[in-house]
Amino acid sequence: MEDPRVVVLDLSYQALGAGQDCHAVVGACLQRVIGGDHVGWWWHEPEQRQIRMWGDPPDHIPPPDSLALAVREHPLVRHFRHSGADFLPRRVSDCLPPRELRRSSFYVDHMLPLASAYQLMIALTRPGEDTAGAGWTITRSVTDFTDEQVRLAAVLAPMIRLLDRRLDLCQPAERDEARLRARLTPREADLITLLAAGASADQMAHLRRLSVRTVRKHLQNTYDKLGVHDRVHAINRARRLGVIP
Repeated sequence: MEDPRVVVLDLSYQALGAGQDCHAVVGACLQRVIGGDHVGWWWHEPEQRQIRMWGDPPDHIPPPDSLALAVREHPLVRHFRHSGADFLPRRVSDCLPPRELRRSSFYVDHMLPLASAYQLMIALTRPGEDTAGAGWTITRSVTDFTDEQVRLAAVLAPMIRLLDRRLDLCQPAERDEARLRARLTPREADLITLLAAGASADQMAHLRRLSVRTVRKHLQNTYDKLGVHDRVHAINRARRLGVIP
């Protein structure tokens, strides 16, 4: 077993210089230190009905409609949605005993066709019923993941989440499309950027020479357009859409 500290350091150096190939770098790292038949990254935005995935090998990626359904029904996605403070990597077998899993429609519809019997997931964001979720899954057909491999995934998870947040993996055209979907005005985009930087309504009002009431009105309009109800979800949604870095 490789030294986790060396693995994290190596991953950070490789991924930060990888640009658009960051998924390939993270996937290769997970394949090398944990191992599986398939390694994949997924992102699902239920409200906008968007689904994206990167996978190695790529022929294991299901069609978009099937993938979206698999994400919604996935036992681990459901676990992370309702797990509160528990955000550690998990195996499917941690949520469902093997016999119960094999009787489930999720296994029959989504795992069996890919000859998949075991999965380990590293959640990048906490999925909600109407908010975006993302994660990495490692799939095997023969043997389940050991406790030591789950612990190693937990060591890698913070760096992988940091890379997912910090590296802008969207092409410019995708960012423009995201801004168009969000329909934010330049003022709203400016204020959500300040919000993400930690500014309060009073501070934003001072910086932009607006009244606090006007700032709050702009923020409420932004929340409505993003389909959220609070600061944290607004920032997460704006980042996922590419509205803010």
